[in-house]
Amino acid sequence: MRVAIDAQIVLRNHARRLIIGAAEVGGCDVILPVTSVTMAKLHHDKVARRFVSKKTKWDLAAEGRESSDEDLAELVADRLDRVCAGFSRWLDDEPQRNDGAFRIAQRTRRARTLATELANANVVIDPQDTRWGVGEDPYVLAEALEAGAHWIASGNFETLKPADMERWLDKVQRQGRFAHVPRPFILDPEDAVTTMMRANPQWHDSDDVDMRMTLAHAICEPNDDRASLDRRVAIIGRFGADLTACGMHTIGDNVDDWSLRASAHIENNREHKVWRDIQRMQRAIGKAQVRRTRDAEDRRMQAEAEGGTWTTNQPRSAGKGRR
Repeated sequence: MRVAIDAQIVLRNHARRLIIGAAEVGGCDVILPVTSVTMAKLHHDKVARRFVSKKTKWDLAAEGRESSDEDLAELVADRLDRVCAGFSRWLDDEPQRNDGAFRIAQRTRRARTLATELANANVVIDPQDTRWGVGEDPYVLAEALEAGAHWIASGNFETLKPADMERWLDKVQRQGRFAHVPRPFILDPEDAVTTMMRANPQWHDSDDVDMRMTLAHAICEPNDDRASLDRRVAIIGRFGADLTACGMHTIGDNVDDWSLRASAHIENNREHKVWRDIQRMQRAIGKAQVRRTRDAEDRRMQAEAEGGTWTTNQPRSAGKGRR
């Protein structure tokens, strides 16, 4: 099975990590339509600017350096350019690896024709987007379909019209086209996580909350097996907050609830309850089962860090070094 990812999710680091991780657990391949990649490269500065600005201010303060507003702005702008270059390089390099987390769906001649067909079927309504004649989104959908995607995970439900997409699929599947596509084809990020994981028989009848929480834990568990309980809970709590911030409110709340209970147990000398739950999650999904996802995101952070002239092992303030 194959899942495609649109540009909005490619840009949301934590949503992307969770969806790619769910695909890895579910045994699914991940496809990035080349139009998604192009748009992600184009707009990465918008999502990275705040992080780069905060990180630069932290670095200056840690070094005891003063900076004028003009000098700070110049340093942030320079770092931002290089962080974006690192992100773009990661998107280009990752599909070339044998152990890469995704591959790129190219814009073939058939995809170009299909994009026009999808636009004519009104599966996207965005009069302001006239790129390539019919806009960005029809090309994302067309490239995904032509690459054999069974689903596409999308963070864009303002211009995409899933009902019209389903009606179009009804028609073309009666004609014998794209018969491999289950329904619905367009999934929101949280439904995509659930769908990918349920592709694994282990999770067919599992509780959604437990399933998603276990995946989140596996993705962000510290590499150091000796990490303290406090550090573990702090990291996963931050991950939950970041999931909420990138639009995955239900899963973010699930993780936040777990972190809140864990903190209460620690505060009241019931650490054994938290360790027991962590060990249960480790048995269900260990770090090795999402190794491809974790390694790919480490490579992404390293590429951005090298471009931004800081290293990934510098001290981080309250766990805020990861976006």
